[in-house]
Amino acid sequence: MILKSNRKVQSKKIKFPNALLRFFGILVWLFVVLNIFGCSQSNLIPTIPQVQAIQTSESNTLVPTLIASTQIPTALPSQTISPGAAFPCIPAQIGENGTVIEVTDGDTIKVNINNVLYPVRYIGVDTPETYFSPEPLGKEAKRLNSSMVAGKTIWLYKDVNNVDKFDRLLRYVIVDGKFINDELVRSGVAESKDYPPDTACSGFFHQTQKNAQVARVGMWSGLYPTQTPNAVPMALIPETSSNQGALSIIAVNKKAEVVTIQNNGGTSINLAGWVLLSVKGAQRCNLSGTIASGATLQIWTESGVGFSCGLPSSIWNNSEVDPAVLLDPASNEVARFSS
Repeated sequence: MILKSNRKVQSKKIKFPNALLRFFGILVWLFVVLNIFGCSQSNLIPTIPQVQAIQTSESNTLVPTLIASTQIPTALPSQTISPGAAFPCIPAQIGENGTVIEVTDGDTIKVNINNVLYPVRYIGVDTPETYFSPEPLGKEAKRLNSSMVAGKTIWLYKDVNNVDKFDRLLRYVIVDGKFINDELVRSGVAESKDYPPDTACSGFFHQTQKNAQVARVGMWSGLYPTQTPNAVPMALIPETSSNQGALSIIAVNKKAEVVTIQNNGGTSINLAGWVLLSVKGAQRCNLSGTIASGATLQIWTESGVGFSCGLPSSIWNNSEVDPAVLLDPASNEVARFSS
């Protein structure tokens, strides 16, 4: 009896601690759950509307997204109409608006159009080089170009081609009421130059150049050395002459160094005192002899069948447009052929 009673007491003693442990276990579990739930609620990430953007002075500045110049679309955003009567030679069209980011040289700039950076080459003009083979007035041309367009909003207008072989946009440029292409020619730091088929304003630029030559400004002042031994300034001439239409240039083969002229008049013409001029190099061939009415004559730089200039080397530029100009004895321009 004594042994059985002791076992019951021991059994009761064992059951009491087990129940107590379960009770404490439940309390611990509840404590952990409540802490986890409370922490997760206090650390919730706010939704997007709850986040307040911090604006700084930098965040208010538009930073253009620049891409490689080769990524040029065939059509650019239309933002304004053509300047119309102010510069009628520019083809009627919708233009583009952009900000000049960099002035590369006298006739090339970089423009931000809708946050894309484009290199732009001015149509119809050519300024002296400033980099690989620096030429007289190259720095002056760049300086003048920069003074007119740097950092400004400009308007750009195309002719026929959208880009050149270097993926530069080909454009007429207007800013502050100025036709920049023409202003460079007017100041004598750019030469009027034909780049077919983009020749809508060629006549306009040629007349501006003649005015600059008469005024003897810039490259026409006589203060700068010529680029070749035979070079001479382009003639300071009026638009018309008594011989206008009598002689014409009908073909130029720059590779073969031969120019073909034709007499469209009713009588023979004595060529003594007449000059065939290479515009790009400003080199001249003094003519002589007679060309009959309706006849053609081939003029060779060195020697050939027809008339030979007898010059020691070629005069025609094969890599760029180099107009041939025919001048009468009074230095009037009678004919011009661009090739």
